Amino acid sequence: MHQWQFPLSPTAAPSLCHHSAPLPLLGDDLSQYWLDTCRGDSPFQYLFFGHAGSFTKLHRDAGGLDIVLQALTGRKECILVHRDDIPATYNCDVNLDAPDLNAHPLFAFARVWRHVLVPGELLYLPAGTFHFCRNLEPCLSYSRFHLDTVNLPQFFRSYIDRGNYPTVLHCRIFDFIEFTLFGLFSCLFNAKKYEFFYFDV
Repeated sequence: MHQWQFPLSPTAAPSLCHHSAPLPLLGDDLSQYWLDTCRGDSPFQYLFFGHAGSFTKLHRDAGGLDIVLQALTGRKECILVHRDDIPATYNCDVNLDAPDLNAHPLFAFARVWRHVLVPGELLYLPAGTFHFCRNLEPCLSYSRFHLDTVNLPQFFRSYIDRGNYPTVLHCRIFDFIEFTLFGLFSCLFNAKKYEFFYFDV
């Protein structure tokens, strides 16, 4: 399976960015303030393509970001394992089609979801969700990471703990912090004003 992070392409970004908005229920995507090449849109957008049978091994993406996945053409099998079930994944060494419970007994207690994603559906993966994807037929899919005020602390914790964050070429974490703070303050200044009540004692 091949992936292409198209917002990083100076030739592709102008024509492919700004065509897919984040899901409204996820809130403002703070990564839109990061890169000049796709200013106002997330640099964490990918196209995945591959033939029937191509797959990604069980893994979880770095950085503490939520993921939205959509099949554009073809069907994709997705197997998800809850992010808190780390011991049950045995370093992602479990055969999800036929788990060997003698070798991996904790996997019997893992929370596992299976779904075949078809065009027109979106699959939401909360930050840290383990996932395995396999194309059941030739498939083109779209994936978008999401960074908001809910998972921002997890993003920074991931970076500080292990330097484990999504790759964006030619960007330093301090650039990202600057743009994230700019985005947060922009959201605050544009937010609806709240009334404050003061009580005399």
